[in-house]
Amino acid sequence: MSHSQPESGSSPSPTKQTGMIAWFANNSVAANLLMILILCAGIFSAFTIKKRMFPDFAVNSVVVSVPYPGASPGDVEQSVLIKIEESLRDITGIEQVVSRAWEGYGQVTVEMESGNDIDTLYDDVKTNVEGITNLPDKAEDPKISRPKNYQQVLFISLFGDIDNLSLQRQAQQLQTELLTLPEVLKTELIGENDFEISILVSEFALREYGLTFDEVATALRRSSVDIAAGSLKTSDGDISVTTRGQAYSGIDFANFVIRTHADGSRLLLSDIATIKDGFEESNHLIRFNGKPSVAVKIVSETAGNDLETSAAVRKYLETYKDTLPQGVEAKAWADVSYYLQGRVDMMMENMFYGALLVFILLTLFLRIRVAMWVMVGIPVCFLGALAVMPNDFMPVSINMLSLFAFIMVLGIVVDDAIIIGESVYTQISRHGHTTENVVAGVKRVVVPATFGVLTTMAAFMPLLLVDGRVEPFFNAISLVVIFCLIFSLVESKLILPAHLAHMKTLPQDDASKNWLHRIQDKVSAGLEWFVLEVYKPLIHVGLRNRYITLSAFLGIMVLLFGILKSPLINFSFFPDVPSDYTEVEIVMEAGSSIQARDDALTRLEQSLMRVDARHRAESPDNGGVYESTMLWSRGDTEGAVMVELRKDAIDAPTAVELTKLWRDETGIIPGVKEISFSAAENTGGSKPVFFRLYSDNSEQLQMAAADLEKHLNNYGGLFDIESSADDPTEELVIDILPTAQALGLNLAQLGSQIRQGLHGEEVQRIQRGQEEVKVMLRYPEDERDDLTDLQRVRIRTADGHEVPFSQVATVEEKLGTSYIRRKDGKRSLSVSADMDTKTMEASAVIKDVRKEFGPILSARYPAVSFDIGGASKAEQDSIGQLMSLAALALLLIYGLIAIPLKSYLQPLVIMGIIPFGLVGAVIGHLLLGLQMNMMSIFGLIALAGVLVNDSLILMDFINQGRKQGMSSIEACALAGQERFRAIILTSLTTFLGVVPIAMETSLQAAFVIPMAVSLGFGILFATFITLILTPTLYLVGQDIKAGFRWIWTGSTRKAVSV
Repeated sequence: MSHSQPESGSSPSPTKQTGMIAWFANNSVAANLLMILILCAGIFSAFTIKKRMFPDFAVNSVVVSVPYPGASPGDVEQSVLIKIEESLRDITGIEQVVSRAWEGYGQVTVEMESGNDIDTLYDDVKTNVEGITNLPDKAEDPKISRPKNYQQVLFISLFGDIDNLSLQRQAQQLQTELLTLPEVLKTELIGENDFEISILVSEFALREYGLTFDEVATALRRSSVDIAAGSLKTSDGDISVTTRGQAYSGIDFANFVIRTHADGSRLLLSDIATIKDGFEESNHLIRFNGKPSVAVKIVSETAGNDLETSAAVRKYLETYKDTLPQGVEAKAWADVSYYLQGRVDMMMENMFYGALLVFILLTLFLRIRVAMWVMVGIPVCFLGALAVMPNDFMPVSINMLSLFAFIMVLGIVVDDAIIIGESVYTQISRHGHTTENVVAGVKRVVVPATFGVLTTMAAFMPLLLVDGRVEPFFNAISLVVIFCLIFSLVESKLILPAHLAHMKTLPQDDASKNWLHRIQDKVSAGLEWFVLEVYKPLIHVGLRNRYITLSAFLGIMVLLFGILKSPLINFSFFPDVPSDYTEVEIVMEAGSSIQARDDALTRLEQSLMRVDARHRAESPDNGGVYESTMLWSRGDTEGAVMVELRKDAIDAPTAVELTKLWRDETGIIPGVKEISFSAAENTGGSKPVFFRLYSDNSEQLQMAAADLEKHLNNYGGLFDIESSADDPTEELVIDILPTAQALGLNLAQLGSQIRQGLHGEEVQRIQRGQEEVKVMLRYPEDERDDLTDLQRVRIRTADGHEVPFSQVATVEEKLGTSYIRRKDGKRSLSVSADMDTKTMEASAVIKDVRKEFGPILSARYPAVSFDIGGASKAEQDSIGQLMSLAALALLLIYGLIAIPLKSYLQPLVIMGIIPFGLVGAVIGHLLLGLQMNMMSIFGLIALAGVLVNDSLILMDFINQGRKQGMSSIEACALAGQERFRAIILTSLTTFLGVVPIAMETSLQAAFVIPMAVSLGFGILFATFITLILTPTLYLVGQDIKAGFRWIWTGSTRKAVSV
């Protein structure tokens, strides 16, 4: 490579250089102080920055909750949900309104439209909902809240063979003490039962004493009260006067007087009622490792640090265990900090090995001191990024995604320094080691190198505009990349030249060269031979036959699109995050008994134990497959089992393998409507195949959901197919008879008396310590557990007489529902399915269902609307956003290329190579058997930036050659030869930077490997693209310009001088 090379703003002679670059090069103290400032700020931030498993997810919604005790889901819908929905109609900035109704409870979730302010939406919702005046009297006041982003840190399970009350008291004490730790911001109790004082009065007792529920409740309310009676103004001062009658326990209530007779005798509550001071009438189930348990879940808020929180809790637990009563144990488990630390260690290890490989490569191609100072740019860029990550405007934490962003950018941040260092190395090798020549070498490439970095930043900047569920993923990676590239510009333009200018003079004679220098000389000679003997003839042939060359590349692209459309490679936008846990969730058929729910959960627990026992028998030295397991119920018809795998197990099944074994061992559980086994968290938030059905016609909606669920069962690769539609439940509908109206009764009074006996009358709520305790008046359980009990109820008329229920009302059995979901004013049901995304694509299934079955479903049920939802909708919306933002990124890149090149056509030539980078990425996924997903897209974006960077510098050299009078082919060929080493180095350093993580086999790395493969393998093929295709496209562009010139002016001047 001894040809004359293009120059830009520099001279071989050591002329005096000026400007900021020259000032820093001549003032090494200023450069070093700047570097030290960046390093110190980054080190300080590294110790204080927030560390979490995943980035913070913004919750842009407002939730309205309304308890309506005793009401059916239908009543909740009609009396509560619809009225709240109507009150929200005039509020702007709402994306959608989702309402849910259960027995005794209603909830409305208002999701904000992108670009609006959540505080404003909250205030508007609060104002409108609190303005509703016609909610049912028995419904509690609406509670308006903003969900917060909590992430699990760890569980502490208290377990043992003791009574539930003692266990819960112990857990509450632990929770209180944990909250005194500065590192613990929030905790939740799992398995906690609410306290209640139940006053049970039989129908027989009411009749015997001529009482009504209203009379008993009124007497209790009048007696259980504290009243401030004012104060006495004495000479010694004011003395407050208070009546104290508030009851706080069941014994206190027992002594209250219900009625005083004329003879002075009193009827006490204890004479007519059984009083229970304990838990609510619920049948909650929770077990840890097979024993009764209550768990404290420690969660972190946005400001939390998972590593510090876990360390503080574990330290406290060491001393707390000694205070536990006999028979009670405490165990910390499901600690995400263990896995977060493992991921941090894994990332740091891979980062170290990546940097080591990059250093070795640079040492072979450049002098070791040049390589060393180029490598200094890595800590400067990384610590600089760390210093600005905890900003107030767009903060970034240390998490799984931001850590990998550092690895991805490892090879990219040194690209700029390599280009500068290689140019300086060439300059001082030819003209001597002086500060002026160092600055001249920098200025030779400073403009295209700077704009090359800016184009990479431009590729990531539009991703900051992504909203929705994927916003935290795109923000975390994009911001880290942008921050690193900003400091890359600072380091390579201001700090690196000073270091290169003041490093030791390179040895010029063979006698002063050591063994490393001689190896470097051999590598340099080998590279020069390859350029002159292989690349130079090849590029000349390719350029002279440029249309054949271009056709070959286009043929590769056609083949690539064929592969993408084939089953050889799958695409699923949302990747599954491999987990160290396995979880099973069940939903029982509507109307199932508590015992059936508990039996189903126990069967899951026992089948897991059998899988564990079988593994122990097969591998007695390796221990079991799991470390901890917790089983708990969620309401009357739902439950879950969570399993943490052993951390030290050898040859134990992975979470995915255990899930399959567990599912096969469990089989079909009678009475279970939905069952879902999961070993990975789908980042889309739901199962990958997800459909929504909407209608005001409940009957058609139910049938359409059933037909769709049946149709999905025809797809062999789908499993855990489920519908949110409940089977009809039995519902008793009471209607009033004319005789009741003749007796002065109305339907409201009748319903109120029935409700008082069956559900109960809430007498009052009392604050007992930290607990709010309900005082409930109702029938004993044996008088409200059978249909015949309703017929035995006596109804009290206005004049105090009693009549049998059957004389004033009729009962009709009808079918109802246990759950109602509404969206934007219509009832809604979902049908979803899980799948093995490695063997089939969710988008293909969805497309087939919409095309083949959608018209059939619409014809059968014209009142039903049919659309995708959940992860399917989120994927469609995200891809749509990315397509729009890609256009914005390309526009920014075009502008940043056009400015330094001063051309409208040449940016298109450079950008024309971007699609070809996909070839290497696809080949990498094929070779490693990986599925392409959202993380692959990040690698492709970074790849586009590297391609543009290299091509921009190559194009700049071509233009310089043309200015010096070279022919187009000579300028293209010489530019390729001159920039061959720099392009090879930037490509190989990018590749080697991600090789360790791409080859990683650990579970922790599986999530981010597709990103590394896209960038690493893509850059290998991209090197060939840059060196061959960019000059080819330049000449084709020249031909096109000549063609237009001939059409416009008739000029016959050749486009390309040969």
